[in-house]
Amino acid sequence: FFQMIRRPPRSTQSRSSAASDVYKRQSLTHLKMLSQLMRQRFCDFLLFISQQEREIELIRQLLCEQDEFEPYAAFIRIDRDKQGYITAADIQAFLQSNSVYHSETQCLSLIHISEPTRLLSISYAVFC
Repeated sequence: FFQMIRRPPRSTQSRSSAASDVYKRQSLTHLKMLSQLMRQRFCDFLLFISQQEREIELIRQLLCEQDEFEPYAAFIRIDRDKQGYITAADIQAFLQSNSVYHSETQCLSLIHISEPTRLLSISYAVFC
């Protein structure tokens, strides 16, 4: 993936500016290629995130269209301790009560995705 850029031999560094110029051109060429590759990967990453965000938003809209869905009631159902926030343990208990089994670490990763401040919990404002 990353290519090593070689320096010119020490014998040519001080005596020949031509060798140094060749080295500089090779270095710039390698950096441009790497830069293009990284730009493409970054663009692919942003496109992937954009697509996932669109899918999440569509699912959220479909859920909100359901007459019987109440976001606050769902939050309270997961926040069984009535702490006002959801922890990884809350998510794990909720999933287990619905016969879905994940480790607390996996549930914590859901919180990290949802909560940008990394407070290890999700407030109702973030939940909505």
